[in-house]
Amino acid sequence: MSNAVQFAPANTATDATPLVKEFFVDHYKRYSGNLDQSFCLQVRESPLDRWRDLDEPIIGFDYQWGFEYKIVVALTHSEPADESAKPTWTLVEVLSKERVAPETTFELKSWAKLDRPLTSILRPSGIRKFHLMNELAFSADHAIASQLHLVRSHNADVTIRFRHGHEDMPRAIGLTVDGMAVPTLSAWAIVLMAVFLATAALILSPRRKHLHLN
Repeated sequence: MSNAVQFAPANTATDATPLVKEFFVDHYKRYSGNLDQSFCLQVRESPLDRWRDLDEPIIGFDYQWGFEYKIVVALTHSEPADESAKPTWTLVEVLSKERVAPETTFELKSWAKLDRPLTSILRPSGIRKFHLMNELAFSADHAIASQLHLVRSHNADVTIRFRHGHEDMPRAIGLTVDGMAVPTLSAWAIVLMAVFLATAALILSPRRKHLHLN
């Protein structure tokens, strides 16, 4: 069953009158799974509703990742209305716009499960910085950035976990490639610390025995 937003069918008696709705808009978009499409806004009409994909863009809406919105939109249908006609969403008013708290996380799941390499949708844009689908700019630590450079040339199923911060650009903090988690910089630091402690214990153990005997 599709999670796309459902809208009322056109009525010939009221086609000229737009249907006005209030939408809550989530702080991140979701990839719909089609390479030819961009990300979808996630909207709901009540805080108690589930988030649903809005397949069509909202004309006049300047969306920014990392912000939650409450907006008023108008839905109109093309003339003459038919089954192939797509609805048109137009921004009427932004009622509120609030940045989410720092450390808020989100995931883009399996957006890269494709039959071709990822070079067309995941592009480097600087040192440890990337652009995804020509829309989402993000940064990553050295370990994740290195893996993202590697998977760009392969047909891989990738899930990235992000964290919002005080900046406009989210940071990649977790990466899963073909079902396997890639260690982050902090994970490598833990491993290195464990190796260091184990080595130190081996070095100090004979010295302790020598001191005890003396």
